[in-house]
Amino acid sequence: MRPISRIAVVAGVAAAALLAPRAVAHDEDDKAAEKKLRTGQAEVLAAFKSSLAADVRAFTADVVALEKSAAADGPAAAQALFVALVALQTDVTAHVKTAATGQATAAKDALAAHAPETEGAYPSALYPGDGTSTAAFENSVDSLLAKTYAGLRKRLAKTAQRIERAGTRVNFRVAPPRRPVRVWSSQIVDFLVLPAPTIDVVLAFSTAAAAGDGKLRVAGQATHFDGPVEFDSDVSATAVFNGHSADQKVVPVDGRYSADFGDSNFVEGVWLVLAAQNLVPADASIGVR
Repeated sequence: MRPISRIAVVAGVAAAALLAPRAVAHDEDDKAAEKKLRTGQAEVLAAFKSSLAADVRAFTADVVALEKSAAADGPAAAQALFVALVALQTDVTAHVKTAATGQATAAKDALAAHAPETEGAYPSALYPGDGTSTAAFENSVDSLLAKTYAGLRKRLAKTAQRIERAGTRVNFRVAPPRRPVRVWSSQIVDFLVLPAPTIDVVLAFSTAAAAGDGKLRVAGQATHFDGPVEFDSDVSATAVFNGHSADQKVVPVDGRYSADFGDSNFVEGVWLVLAAQNLVPADASIGVR
């Protein structure tokens, strides 16, 4: 083996000395960008938590008011419950969207301050993916929603019992609105403009004294697109059970739709509910008792 020359050793040491300050500076930039992102995420999460709590308080006030009228008119109270649920979901949808956009904006701002030499080559913390601070933020939003809706379902169960004591049977399904996907660079925040529709509220009610007078209500998120591209924004709601069916076409407002099937009567049974937009469906099931 040839001995390493003194010139090669000196050259290697010199190269290391030149590269080390750059590496340290790069690491410091990465840490600063990550810190800026985490600060922004904490602010967005705190605002979302506050907004979600306010949404629940407003919904609870609506529920308390309709419970007082349940004894006089059970079907009207059940309809008021659907209206209150749609209002709740509309508010929560907006706040979930704001949180997702706020997190992406925080990432964009952190990248803009970081000023990478090559767009797309970012500090690892500023990419989405499991194990990242973005994933931790998304998990926090999802956990807040899951905890909030678990409490809401318990409250709704009590409301349903109070309406049923007045002679109107109630059955419901409620889910948190979908958290939208956001992507970012150091210059923009972007999003998927054509997501599939969802069903996040289904409510059925009928009088205990009669048969075949059930009512069915459904609501959810829908694609909302303003632009030069032709897009059929109507949502087709369909309910099917054992040879019975009902259909209604509705126009979404600000990315949400709700359908009452023209106040059709539904027989007792387990109904399949569909909501389709541009042939892309969402489905759920509900019992009319």
